[in-house]
Amino acid sequence: MEKLLEMVVRCEVWPTGLVGADVIAKEYGISEDRVIGLADSGYMPHYRLDGGSPMFKKTDAKQWIAQNMMQQIKGKAADFEFKVLLDVPQKFDTLPPKSISNVAGLTELTHMLYPSGVYFLVQDDEVVYVGQSVNPLARISTHVKEKAGMFNKFYFLAVPKHMLDSVEGGFIKLLKPKLNGNPGPSAYGKESLANQIHPNLYKVA
Repeated sequence: MEKLLEMVVRCEVWPTGLVGADVIAKEYGISEDRVIGLADSGYMPHYRLDGGSPMFKKTDAKQWIAQNMMQQIKGKAADFEFKVLLDVPQKFDTLPPKSISNVAGLTELTHMLYPSGVYFLVQDDEVVYVGQSVNPLARISTHVKEKAGMFNKFYFLAVPKHMLDSVEGGFIKLLKPKLNGNPGPSAYGKESLANQIHPNLYKVA
């Protein structure tokens, strides 16, 4: 407590632009309890009126959060072979320049560059694992560490989120990959939809 009191200074003028912990939490993606806890423990800079609830200046809080809580992950180059197989329809939300508007297969890149889907880990000519993810590249990066040496390439099939379980389960039942270790989830009544992506997924005993 003595060390905390040493950091307390009196305000010569009334501080303006003060906001509550709820505003800081919403603004910077931290829970309100976490913000209050950091203030109560004397870490995050703040103000109090007669010992009441902590109040914050956004600029001070933002600078402290950036210096003490924010991390940059630079990433690294992929050290394995991968192929993404997508039949992307030609679609534009905005008109492309005339100079490239007639290029076959041209599409506008969006945040859906890697959509949800089912992926296949392959060792030589054998599918050894079938999985699903809404972020396939990140998930397969995890497999590189967990299943090192068990596969040397992978393939990807774009699948809507609401069909991931049924399509993944169908391929597991169809292919029986040795690393899955189970028959796969049920189709949840979507067998016919799954069969539109790959025929006979749920016709295999």
